Amino acid sequence: MVSEGSATPNAEDREFHATRIENYKCSVCNVFTRFPRYNHPAKLFETRTGRCGEWANAFTALVIALGHEARRVLDWTDHVWTEVYVHEMNRWVHLDSCEAAFDKPLVYEKGWGKQLTYCIGFSSKEIVDVSKRYVLDKMMNRMRRDKVNEQWLEDTLKTQRESLWEMQGPDKMAMMKHRYEQELVQLNLNPDEQALNEELLPRQSGSIEWRSSRGEMGQ
Repeated sequence: MVSEGSATPNAEDREFHATRIENYKCSVCNVFTRFPRYNHPAKLFETRTGRCGEWANAFTALVIALGHEARRVLDWTDHVWTEVYVHEMNRWVHLDSCEAAFDKPLVYEKGWGKQLTYCIGFSSKEIVDVSKRYVLDKMMNRMRRDKVNEQWLEDTLKTQRESLWEMQGPDKMAMMKHRYEQELVQLNLNPDEQALNEELLPRQSGSIEWRSSRGEMGQ
């Protein structure tokens, strides 16, 4: 398939939150394929088509429907996954539905060979910079983060987070603030020895050619 650029979303695309339409042409039969990047979970369960963004949207919605607290994590080096709050573990846990990965936050740097910059976890209830959970070396990560001023980012996320907390009511707000303070402590811990020594796989989803072109086949 060869990319043929983008198209303008139509009314149905916009109804299901597709703001970007990708066009492709088969290099063998010359047939065109239109790929709306839907964001609405109901449409994604119907089409069962997409890449990591669609998988994360659908999976996160499914987890919430099952009664769990979940949020998506947007990685600025181009990936999306899910975090779920597991009460028995008293922490947010990494889940990647594309890779069938549970609680393997170092897989992207240690397994895939990525050099992460910004990883932002967000939901309708809060927004948190969770980058430190996913990096091998926090100092090196800080040196790569050059898109915006760090204090500006921290202040902006704090304003948005507290605004979302206020919408939950005073009791829920107090609980979420306490949980966030616990999360900050967890984020500042260094990876434990078991996590550092764990054998982690390179990216499994997508063609070998595509994964190689993105540098996600490991070191």
